[in-house]
Amino acid sequence: MMRGGQVGRSEWRWVAMWIVVAAIVTSAPYVFSLARSSPDRVFSGATFAVEDMNSYFAKMREGASGEWLFHIVYTSEPHDGALFFVFHLLLGKFATLTGLPLEVMYHLARLVFGALLLLTLYRFIAVFSGSTAIRRVAFLLVAFGGGLGWVLMLAAQPNWLGSPPLDLILPEGFTFLVLYAMPHIALARTLMLLGLMLVWQSEAAWGGPDASTARRKALAICHAEPFDYAQGKLREASLPARARPFASLRVTTGGALMPWCIRRGVLAGVCWTAMALIVPFYVLVVYAAVFGAFVAASGRSIDWHEVRRTVVACVIAAIMPIYALTVFTTSPVFAVWSSQNQITSPHPLHYLIAYGVVGGLALASLRWAWRRGDRMWRRLVGWLIVIPPLLYLPFGLQRRLIEAWQIPVSILAAVTLARVVLPAVRRSRFVHWLTRFPRYTSGGMQRWALSGLLLWATPTFGLLLLDQSLRVAARQAPMFRDGGEVAALDWLSTRTTYADVVLSAYDTGNVVPARAAARVFVGHGPETIHLDEKLPLVKRFYSATTDDAWREAFLREWGIDIVFVGPFERALGKADLRGKPYLILEYDTGGYQVYRVTSDK
Repeated sequence: MMRGGQVGRSEWRWVAMWIVVAAIVTSAPYVFSLARSSPDRVFSGATFAVEDMNSYFAKMREGASGEWLFHIVYTSEPHDGALFFVFHLLLGKFATLTGLPLEVMYHLARLVFGALLLLTLYRFIAVFSGSTAIRRVAFLLVAFGGGLGWVLMLAAQPNWLGSPPLDLILPEGFTFLVLYAMPHIALARTLMLLGLMLVWQSEAAWGGPDASTARRKALAICHAEPFDYAQGKLREASLPARARPFASLRVTTGGALMPWCIRRGVLAGVCWTAMALIVPFYVLVVYAAVFGAFVAASGRSIDWHEVRRTVVACVIAAIMPIYALTVFTTSPVFAVWSSQNQITSPHPLHYLIAYGVVGGLALASLRWAWRRGDRMWRRLVGWLIVIPPLLYLPFGLQRRLIEAWQIPVSILAAVTLARVVLPAVRRSRFVHWLTRFPRYTSGGMQRWALSGLLLWATPTFGLLLLDQSLRVAARQAPMFRDGGEVAALDWLSTRTTYADVVLSAYDTGNVVPARAAARVFVGHGPETIHLDEKLPLVKRFYSATTDDAWREAFLREWGIDIVFVGPFERALGKADLRGKPYLILEYDTGGYQVYRVTSDK
């Protein structure tokens, strides 16, 4: 058994093996999609949450085009940029520097930051337990574990109680989805965990001044007065007699214990600020976790060093949420985007389906973790308890506040499996009977039992990958785009800037900014301002019964520069726009036309 926080080389090799497994499994659908791609049916670069993935590619294109601030390209209203989606903007710039296509850079980042998350995850789990068995089981539960969404899928209930199963749609709740498609969440979670370790772990874990028991005793005795903060050394003459044997110990932090605490708090704050540059509201999750952990761990005494570094970290981390709140209250366009971006919690039974089994195992170890009296385990308990009430707060992104909650739940579930379930299997009559035969051993039967217990957590993701692979085999939209549409958009990309607004159907508008530096009138649910009001206008424009006077006035009023016509647009009304005096036909190939709106007279 390793000491808490220490990880041996054999463990890192084991983690590296599973990182490779995760990379292969999550990359297989993309490789298959590339193999199925052809000039007439082009792979979009996404198989999961395609609409949102196109928006990520669009943000990367902004960065590749030289932008440092985020502008909403899925709406036509002019507005100032803001410091959001920094991850995708920078990723676009890296794509420009390396010459890689945006889609390739995105999936390269997915693999790199996914691996970094898994490494950090194992190190974080190791902080709580020295048992290799508990560490490994918890790691596998977090990395590959899901809920019972597969039961709903097999029961033909894809929209049970008004929502799909959470383990199909909630990356914040299930790490496998992060590894599959969300590199920005992988990096944000990594930074969150690093900050928590900096705040929660002892000084010794980070090479601080209490690297030995003797040094800890000396500092405890000499903490208040005997330390000369100006000179950075102990004032030996003023030491109590019982502390003088430790006077020769040097404090190697470049100063006193207090500055070392502050430095760790600053580092944690920097981690959480970088996290907030990726996802600003994750700071709320961090605040909830550290508050719950502090209350749980401070039952008998308060660790004032932890308080100091936590306060420093939280103050620094508050910068980005304050900035975001300012933008959302002062910019009309961003304010509407925020009000439209509603990701609320489903019926509570969905959380029971998603976390019922692993949560039940975790609850079985709550009393054990609390009675240990260890601060780290009590912090874990506090974190686990404080998050569920947040999921129904009056907040537009309710269900995303479950970010990383899978981690404390899985650690405590692993404790139950290692302490209760597997020993019960070993003592069972069936195992005793089997071990009478030479080919069966008690340890082997425990491993088989553990494998079976872990398998209940993976069918949802297996069914997800199977379903998407079948869609890829059939080259279905929106995973695949028509080759004629791609050719038209690639032609358009050489002739537009972000000053241009493109009118198209919603389905086309979702992919236009991903392939061309242009804004669209409609194309993304939350990011198209007043989408419900605009969609009827788009339908009326493409309707064959609409008069030209209204069409021209509409184009002038909304500042539209380009009109795109393809199958999605014709499905809205089959309007014939050829020969209209306010439109100039610039592209007409493969059933796709691109018109430029004439200058206003």
